[in-house]
Amino acid sequence: QNTLPHSKNIPITVGNNVSLEKLKCIPGFNPELSRDQMNSMMEDIGCFVGYSQDLNLVESKMNMIMKSVGTLSSSQLDLARYFSLMAACGSAYYFGDMKCVGRGIGKRETVFKQANDITALTKQLGIKCRVQVSDATVPYSKMLGYPLEIQDVIEILSGEGSADVVDVLALQCAHLLQMSKKVESLKEGEKMVFDVLTNGGGLKKFLEMLAVQGVSREVVDKLRDRKYDEVFTLAGYQTTIESRIPGIIRDIRLDNLERVVTNRLGGYGSGGQGIKICADISSRVNVGTCLAVIYHTEETLAPKIKSVVNTAFEIEKIHFNRVIRTFRNDESEKKQQRRNRNSKSGSKENAEKEDNKEDKEESKEGVGSSVSSDSVPKDYVVVVHTEHGEQRTVTEKKE
Repeated sequence: QNTLPHSKNIPITVGNNVSLEKLKCIPGFNPELSRDQMNSMMEDIGCFVGYSQDLNLVESKMNMIMKSVGTLSSSQLDLARYFSLMAACGSAYYFGDMKCVGRGIGKRETVFKQANDITALTKQLGIKCRVQVSDATVPYSKMLGYPLEIQDVIEILSGEGSADVVDVLALQCAHLLQMSKKVESLKEGEKMVFDVLTNGGGLKKFLEMLAVQGVSREVVDKLRDRKYDEVFTLAGYQTTIESRIPGIIRDIRLDNLERVVTNRLGGYGSGGQGIKICADISSRVNVGTCLAVIYHTEETLAPKIKSVVNTAFEIEKIHFNRVIRTFRNDESEKKQQRRNRNSKSGSKENAEKEDNKEDKEESKEGVGSSVSSDSVPKDYVVVVHTEHGEQRTVTEKKE
C-alpha cells in the first residue's frame, strides 16, 4: 500500500503475514500483485490484501525489515528503521492494533511503553499515528484455525458476528475514518461501520476483492451462500466439549485453546483442524451446554486435550433460590420465632446451621424435660415422642 499514489489519503493498518496465510486457505486466492494491479484495485474496489515483488530499493528494504521483525519489537533501533522507511515511501497515516498477551501489570506496562515509543517516533517523522492496545488473553474470534477463522470473518462482515468482536472492529474502523477525514467523530464512524455491516456492504466488498485476486466465481458464490463445507477442507472428526457444572462464564483462556491447536492438533494451517467456541463470556450455561467443538484429524482424542479445552472456560457456579422464607403452623411458637430470627440475621447457609444446631439442642431438652427421673419407676421403659421420632430409655430396677 505504501507504494501507491493514493497512500497519503489512505490510513494504513500494519500487521504480520498471518492475515495472508488465512486468506490462502480460500481456493485460488493470490496475494502476489503487481504494482498496476494494486493501483487498479484501489481505483475500482478501494482495497486489496497482498504484496508485490516489483518494488524499488527502499520498498524492498522495508519488506526485509518487516519479515525479520515480524511483530513490532521494543528495540528503538528497529522501530526507527521501520517507520523511517514508511515515511520514505510517502505514508501519512499509521494505525496499529497491539495485543497485550499477558495478564500481569508488568506485561501491560511493556506494551504501553511500546505504544508510547511508536507514537513519539511517528510524530517526529510527520506520520499521523494511533495505536490501540487490546486484550489478547480472551479470543477475538469464535474460531481458531485458519479455515474456521475465514468463516468467522464472513459472519462478521455479514453483520452476524460476535457482538464484542463487531464492537472492536467498528471502533478501529472509526479511527481510520476519522484520521482520513471521512467522519468528524468516532461515534459517527462507528455508526457508518454498523450500517455497512448490517446492509451487507462489508461482505460484498470482501467478495469483490477475492474475485479480482484469483478466486473463482463459483467459490465466491459458495462463500456468499455460506456453503463452507464445499469450499474448505475441514478435519474429519469433531468432538463436542460440554459444561460439567451450571453457572456463568467469567473468562475464556485463549492461551489454553491456542496451546491445544498448536501443540496437540497439528498447528494452524489449511488442514481444517481447530476449535470452534460456542459460548460467550458472561453467558449462562447448564450441565451439558456445548462450550466448544474440536476439529481433529485423528479418530480418537486424548482425554487431556478435552480437559484443557474444558478448563479454558472459567465458570462461576451459581445456584438461584427463589424461596425467600417458609411459614409453618405445625411447630411450636418458640421454634417459629427462632426460625424467623435466624432468617433475618444472616445468609441462608448460616441460618440453616443455626436451625440445625438449635434443633439438636431442643431435642435434647425435650428428652430431659418430658419425664422426670424421680417420677419414673426404676424398672420401666420410658418412651419420649420427639420431632425426630421415638427415643427409648431403659432403666433397671435397683435392688
